[in-house]
Amino acid sequence: MTQMHVDGLTDSQVQELLTKHGPNILPEAKPPSNWQIFLNQVKSPLVYVLIAAGVVTIFMDHMEDAIIIFAAVILNAAL
Repeated sequence: MTQMHVDGLTDSQVQELLTKHGPNILPEAKPPSNWQIFLNQVKSPLVYVLIAAGVVTIFMDHMEDAIIIFAAVILNAAL
């Protein structure tokens, strides 16, 4: 049976391990930018359907409806 050390590592052991392995911290991930978050919101299939509906509505010359549809898409992505 091996004997356990109650006192922990010595200062020289700590320095040796720090030099060999570096500090015991996790790297921080860069948070996504507001633009990336906005674009991720637009990747939904429902948003594609709404954009297509807005384009069709423009070709049907119903500008008020198209504005409402595109406003809903932008509001959804912004929130």
